[in-house]
Amino acid sequence: MSASSIPTDLAFGPWGPPVRVRIDPVPVALFARAVKDANPVYASESAAADAGLPGIVAPPTFTFVMSHGGALPDLQPPEGTGRM
Repeated sequence: MSASSIPTDLAFGPWGPPVRVRIDPVPVALFARAVKDANPVYASESAAADAGLPGIVAPPTFTFVMSHGGALPDLQPPEGTGRM
């Protein structure tokens, strides 16, 4: 993409209120498999521990889906809406 083809009229809104999500290991493992990331730290407690991690971690791209399945109403701060 050349610099001349980048739109100049883009506008971004402000970030919304904070959203808290609960990330469970099973959806993380399924997501990692779906995006073809075979790193065992996304599905195995022992692999995560061997890597020096406190538990199963989520792939960086998981942030794009986590608010859809884990933003439970009871987790939200008083000023939050549970939506990004």
